[in-house]
Amino acid sequence: MIRPILARGFSLLELLVAMSILAILVALAVPSYGQYVVRNHRVLAKTQLTELAGRQESFFVERKTYASTLTRLGLAGDSLYLQPDGALVTAETDESLYRLSIASASGDCPASGNASRSGYTVQASPVGQQATRDLACAVLCLDSTGLRSASGAEPAGCWSR
Repeated sequence: MIRPILARGFSLLELLVAMSILAILVALAVPSYGQYVVRNHRVLAKTQLTELAGRQESFFVERKTYASTLTRLGLAGDSLYLQPDGALVTAETDESLYRLSIASASGDCPASGNASRSGYTVQASPVGQQATRDLACAVLCLDSTGLRSASGAEPAGCWSR
């Protein structure tokens, strides 16, 4: 008795169908993941701005004035760069996401055009790839009155998302 030869593996057509389905799934998933990463980096920046605002308030309680530089708040430099792991470094690197600074000791946010008032404004300006990817919010500001603003194309939802 002669046994028939059984085919093993996939046919070329089955492989092409599977690859097509995979390509469609990847095409849908990659942009969504990219936006998730941008929003996550923005959350890191907002967290650091809130931390800086807390340091400013503590500084004010002790000295009855706001600090005009980050060094006066006990930080390593007057411009700090936020890294993806949440660390702050004094020099910009390829991985840097935002440049954090005290934008104004008078309280106005240069990015939003707010009128000057006494207080302070801390600012996070996107750098590197974050600057090209986050056009919706761009520069984030937080001032001494708690006013949160942004300078991007869609600033209204930048602090609520």
